[in-house]
Amino acid sequence: MQVMTLQKVKELKAEFNRVLTLEDFELIERLDKAADLVVNGVQVADSSLYAFPLYVAKEKFQAPTIGKEVYWREQVVKHVDDDFITAAQFWILTFDEVPELRGADIQKAVKKWAKKCSMTAADAEKVQNYYMPDEAQATKNKADNSYGALIGLLIREYHKDCKHWLNAPDSEIKLLLADWTAQQESKAREYRKAKSGTKNQVAPAASPKFVMLHKFNLIVAEIKREWGNPLAAALTETWSPE
Repeated sequence: MQVMTLQKVKELKAEFNRVLTLEDFELIERLDKAADLVVNGVQVADSSLYAFPLYVAKEKFQAPTIGKEVYWREQVVKHVDDDFITAAQFWILTFDEVPELRGADIQKAVKKWAKKCSMTAADAEKVQNYYMPDEAQATKNKADNSYGALIGLLIREYHKDCKHWLNAPDSEIKLLLADWTAQQESKAREYRKAKSGTKNQVAPAASPKFVMLHKFNLIVAEIKREWGNPLAAALTETWSPE
């Protein structure tokens, strides 16, 4: 656990005179992952820092990925009956990586999982709100969606191999693309300034580290809300770099 996490948790425990319970550890884990990103930076952090598993009804759900979306489009929607397509949306999120099942075996696996699953409607809504793609996107079957260029960009700019990016959580992909876009916008501003000969200073885009520090503070605010201090939490959210 990062030192800044330990210090902040110690400070929060004292502020709220709180004895930690099992329910607190999900928030503390998220806080520590954000702290790790602040310390290590988004380019060198392991993908596990972005994947926040969600435990619901004795099931462990994992983040959507490019690989899962391609598998959904090319395999699941072609081999699962409409009656089980909603269950399949949840089933695919129980895997760490892209499932190896193909053809009719997918429907068999989905039916077996649905039969033993004890999720309620409230549980399903919790998973959907956490990180499931919206239903319209999940039911698409568009063969023209290609991720080759995107994966090529990620390999070139942030290294690691194709398999890593196929299984990287959507949140990691979005964060790195935002970082890359900010870099390009900053370079474009510098180029325009140089070409125009102006001496006016251009404010740089918020650095990834600064953005992650803000995200760390937002999680602190969420903990404060959970522990009973909504006013302090609201004060933390008065500004955003995004």
